[in-house]
Amino acid sequence: MEHESEHSTATLAPLVARTAQDRPDWPPISSVGADKEIAMRHAIRIQPYLSRDLFQKLRAYAAARSETISGVVADALGQYLGRDQPDADLLARRLDRVTHSVDQLGRDLDALGVGFGRFVRYSLWTLPEQVDDKAIKRGEGLYRTFLSNVAQQIRAGGTFTGQVFPARQPPAVPPNPTPGGRDEGGRS
Repeated sequence: MEHESEHSTATLAPLVARTAQDRPDWPPISSVGADKEIAMRHAIRIQPYLSRDLFQKLRAYAAARSETISGVVADALGQYLGRDQPDADLLARRLDRVTHSVDQLGRDLDALGVGFGRFVRYSLWTLPEQVDDKAIKRGEGLYRTFLSNVAQQIRAGGTFTGQVFPARQPPAVPPNPTPGGRDEGGRS
């Protein structure tokens, strides 16, 4: 019996040595334990084709970190596919800017609507009951003047809402008075 086991070991030794030479990935690098068994039950096997050089680099990388090749590939694919996720902070900042712009547009439209409503109301109050040709010509002249003034104001960068909501003026007194000023007992 002892003679048989020596013989079978002797015949298997060249086979194992030849397998190690022919397959540099032999023996496979894998983690041991119940975690691997649980993970393997839920894993899906894929078989991508890699160049020999890339596979050698992958195997060396996994061995240097005591990880499985599958683990390295899964992490790399996860990072690669995850990089297409939008940056939440960037989206929040852009959304804030858009929200602010929409709020300003709403305010401007409200001001224009109220202003137009007042204009129509005052125009109707002053409307004569009988309109003659002289009044029509005068009205057309006033309208052309009105349009010319509006165009001039727009070219100058002025807006109706800018007149309704003027820009906040800086304070007349600087927030930090100069040393020796009135706040520190000096004369100014």
